[in-house]
Amino acid sequence: MFASRLALVICIAGPTDPLDPKTDKLDQWAFPRELESFFQHFFHDIPARLWAKDSRGRYVFVNSHVVEDVGVARERWIGSTDEELFPNVGHVYWRKDQQVLSSGEPLVSTDQVEKQKFLFVLRFPLDIDGELHVAALGVETTPHIWALIGIFHLQEQLVRNERMRSIGEMASGLAHDLSNSLNAANLRLRTLRNKAGQEL
Repeated sequence: MFASRLALVICIAGPTDPLDPKTDKLDQWAFPRELESFFQHFFHDIPARLWAKDSRGRYVFVNSHVVEDVGVARERWIGSTDEELFPNVGHVYWRKDQQVLSSGEPLVSTDQVEKQKFLFVLRFPLDIDGELHVAALGVETTPHIWALIGIFHLQEQLVRNERMRSIGEMASGLAHDLSNSLNAANLRLRTLRNKAGQEL
């Protein structure tokens, strides 16, 4: 519902500026100024990263949280692709965007954005003046991911401890059975020795 309302607002706003043929980059904001102002006003203070890309993977909008959290100026974002901004992992983000563009369906994922930092990301298709875009909302989930990792490690340790306890119980049972068998054999040997001693 949110995406369809957002698409309606964007379609009403009007056409976007064309690409600069010399640089193949957007020479101005891809969003019309009115829409840029609308987005900045409504999405500036949400505690999340919000961005939009065109069908070629070029950023057309980033909110202030993206700029602040990543430390890259807004002018550098607009018109750039993930591969240009993040050479090591940009292809991963672009693949997810392509999945949204080709299916027309939203995609929820957890993206590792830095070595120890994770974002919960909702990507969804967005029609801007007849052209399909990918918009995304990302919320940092690093503490939650590390808590889950901790739970998995704890569970693994508990399973390992349970296995060790089971092995200990099994070894104890085997030792008890072996002890009983040896005691029975020892008792028989004594009995045989006692009988043999009287006849010898």
